[in-house]
Amino acid sequence: MKRFISAVLLLSMIAAVLFGVSVSATGIRGDVNGDGSVNNKDVVALFRFVSEVEITVTEENCDVNGDSAINNKDVTVLFRLVSGVSEALDLRLLQFNVQTENGTSTPFGTRAGMYRKFVDEIKPDVVGMQEVTVNWRRYLDSTVFGDGYASIGEPRTRGGEANPIYYRKDKFEFIDGGTFWLSDTPDVAGSYLEGVNYPRICTWVILKDRASGIRFIHLNTHLDHNGNNDSTTGNNIRKAQMSVIIRFAQQYVGMPMFLSGDLNNRRTTSKNKTYALIKHITGESKYKYADGEELMLCLADSRLDAEKTMPDDRIATMTKYFDESSTSYEPAREPIDYIFYDPITTKALTYETFLIKENGSYISDHLPVFATFRIGKKAETE
Repeated sequence: MKRFISAVLLLSMIAAVLFGVSVSATGIRGDVNGDGSVNNKDVVALFRFVSEVEITVTEENCDVNGDSAINNKDVTVLFRLVSGVSEALDLRLLQFNVQTENGTSTPFGTRAGMYRKFVDEIKPDVVGMQEVTVNWRRYLDSTVFGDGYASIGEPRTRGGEANPIYYRKDKFEFIDGGTFWLSDTPDVAGSYLEGVNYPRICTWVILKDRASGIRFIHLNTHLDHNGNNDSTTGNNIRKAQMSVIIRFAQQYVGMPMFLSGDLNNRRTTSKNKTYALIKHITGESKYKYADGEELMLCLADSRLDAEKTMPDDRIATMTKYFDESSTSYEPAREPIDYIFYDPITTKALTYETFLIKENGSYISDHLPVFATFRIGKKAETE
């Protein structure tokens, strides 16, 4: 036990040299949860405390930088201490529901050409997609991304749609990844929750930036639409599906994390209340599981946080609402496509959507959502 405590004290001494952090008089500075060690759990606990989420902490250990205040600066310093991050990674992330061949008469070749032009223009580092059929996957591999990108992601059923993630091979090293099903048996291919319209999946990947050594995890999903269900049933199904992702993601808490997807869910209800699904993602409330466990994520919405973002009257992510020529034009309608990020480790820089249309034909019934981020040292702000 003495050896273990000495190791923690040594970590605190290293922090004092690197970041001006010292051991508190009443305990180990940075040991936010009071368990005798300083690790990612303390980073998350401190972030939740600073965010005014109800949580028990050892408050005298929370002033990590010793400036007599407890705020986001302490969260940043503690993250850097625990993770060893001294460099920064600028990341360009694209979220795009590309739409299957159903519901559009525009040929795949035309749509793939439009997509290739767009990719050449914005040069994304990582791309999360939905409604990628077998045919779409062929065009993505051959025409849109080519040899410069690798991909990961299994279809939800044999020959069905996938939610693949594409990433730049020159910039990132693949560490781990896969696909799981949003069901009570996530490892069973094709499994699903009762009442859904389709089996749903989440594709995930852990990548390592070759230049900085920074690792991050990206989760990408497509939740169920209402379909044959009423809105209440649909909302409950989507919450249950997200709970599978939340539980899976717990093992990576503390690592820079991104969640992209078509959630088929707006942010607020007709009564201007935030949907519980969104609260479970942002950490405003916990999802209560049948076994009594209560979990949540603490991610932030890049649209709301980015320094440069879309104006409030141009936030729709469905083409029919965004295009002025559409009879359904309603650009202020809330989006259903999102990019969430970990605000402990990352700063949202920009957020944009794009209407891609050529000769009267759309590339998709959704707009691509593109955001840029900074992970690591340079994310700290005064």
